[in-house]
Amino acid sequence: MKKKWWVMGMSVGLGVVLLWGAAGLPVRADNSGLAAYEAAMKHTKTETSLTAHVKLDITDNGKPLFKGAGEAKVDRDKQEASVSGTLEDVTRATTQSFQAFREDGKVIVKKGDSDVYRVIEPQERRTKHFKAPANPPVIVEQVSNIALGNIRELSTVENLPDGSKQVSLLLKERDVPVFVNKAATMIFSKLAEQKQDAASVKDFPVRLPELQEDIQVEQVSLNATIDENNRIERQSAEIHVSGRDVAGQEHEITVKIDVTLSDFSQTNVEHMDLTGKQVEHIEGWHGPSQK
Repeated sequence: MKKKWWVMGMSVGLGVVLLWGAAGLPVRADNSGLAAYEAAMKHTKTETSLTAHVKLDITDNGKPLFKGAGEAKVDRDKQEASVSGTLEDVTRATTQSFQAFREDGKVIVKKGDSDVYRVIEPQERRTKHFKAPANPPVIVEQVSNIALGNIRELSTVENLPDGSKQVSLLLKERDVPVFVNKAATMIFSKLAEQKQDAASVKDFPVRLPELQEDIQVEQVSLNATIDENNRIERQSAEIHVSGRDVAGQEHEITVKIDVTLSDFSQTNVEHMDLTGKQVEHIEGWHGPSQK
């Protein structure tokens, strides 16, 4: 796939993660905020469909770099989704809208300023069909508990009079797990590679500083509202990452994400009729393995 389309794939992929979360890990029975969140996430994932409104803001030393906003509708049972949104590069004063659809086993993507609908057909994997176990191995649970142990202790939950809950987590630099800092270093390294490999600057969705030294996650704050039916109604995250670029200049990058969920098991996914439209078939993606 052409590199300038990676942002569309990333948007759809991030949407799936934000809407349904990481699957498979058992809910731990304790009184931490993280345990309450895990239980609510597990319950939310039983809903057949939902709608999500997502906002994203990225700043560098307090200066706005990038803004994103979108609406995603997902039907888990039908394996369908529709996403529409806008991406704003504040530094270049440009805004781009897009639409994406997941239906009939394929993905359809359209940029707002284009009449072309790009259709990505799945490629069947030739590997042997593998069915994931219903529960993760014990070692996975043990490693998870060790890695999240301190985070569990720092997370809080407040039970509100209407039956809802408010979950909060604040991690300062000393509390951030080592693997989080490793992940931050890897992400910024990959972004720098993507920027260098882009066919042209205008194809890259946002100009992030190319951090190469002293990359450190300074602070992470997470908040979630759980409704009276034990479903996640809203969740937000704010991440502060510091580092130096190739010129030695210091940067503090702040990423803010806000997700509101609604219309549980009542969402109708939008579809795209390609009849009479200009269609371009591009390199496929690997769909689920077939027996």
